Amino acid sequence: MIPSQAGIGIRKGATGNLDAGQQSLPYGQEAPGNPLISAGEFVDRPFLDRINPFTPFGSKKFVPSAHGQNLIDHYEKTTGKNVRVLPNEQSAIDYAQKTYGFTPGGYFKPGSTIGGGRDPFGRDIYLSRENPSLWAGAHELGHAFDPKIMSTPFKKLGNPNSNFTGGHIPRKEDLSFPQSRAEAVDQWQAGPLDIYNKELVAEKAAKDYYDQAGLSDPRSEGSLINYPMSYIYNFLGDVASPYPQDSVDPESHRQELLADEDYQKAKGNLFVKAAEMADRLYNK
Repeated sequence: MIPSQAGIGIRKGATGNLDAGQQSLPYGQEAPGNPLISAGEFVDRPFLDRINPFTPFGSKKFVPSAHGQNLIDHYEKTTGKNVRVLPNEQSAIDYAQKTYGFTPGGYFKPGSTIGGGRDPFGRDIYLSRENPSLWAGAHELGHAFDPKIMSTPFKKLGNPNSNFTGGHIPRKEDLSFPQSRAEAVDQWQAGPLDIYNKELVAEKAAKDYYDQAGLSDPRSEGSLINYPMSYIYNFLGDVASPYPQDSVDPESHRQELLADEDYQKAKGNLFVKAAEMADRLYNK
């Protein structure tokens, strides 16, 4: 296993530089004075620590709170893998703001060689530098240890024996451009539904951990479907948007969408699929 370092995700009973108020507490004891339970904080990393080949390169290291340490311990003990917590990268923040319109509270990079979904030794999760919350940490660890995180389904087109990469991803020449919004919803929904389902899994993992630990905060008491559904709404917003070169009155465009029966049916079918996914996961 990768050697553990105090302050990255303190493990195996080490206390590092934690003071007595930050030591592991019994499950159920809440952090006072913060409506969102804190996972800890990022502090400046000493130079010698930065050049240590067994520590992540960067100027900050993570010092977990008592609740953050309990979360790390839980996953390390149940999976046998190391957990490292790193600060959000600016490139990831810029991408999320441009693509989804929000600043991420955290994320997981499944394709990373070190700390990704196939690393046999451990998982790296990324949390907000300014306010690393426990819920975000539990959510991202739900992603990190989701056995299906590395799979992304694609709709097969044409002959199933044709030359698909891995039997799933169609060649560009096999793709036909949809001729209507309804076709676009039907043809392109596999990716958004896959993201939605993985977000459901991560939200459930976070909620399950909070329930087991006897914890509660505004995120854990809210609807577990709201955040995953944002990816479905973003997808539908892209499909339903006018072409950039079109100058369309918003109300006229809204009325056009309402009158498009095929689109409304495809949209309704997508919502049904999303609801069924959530029901299978949360109520099985």
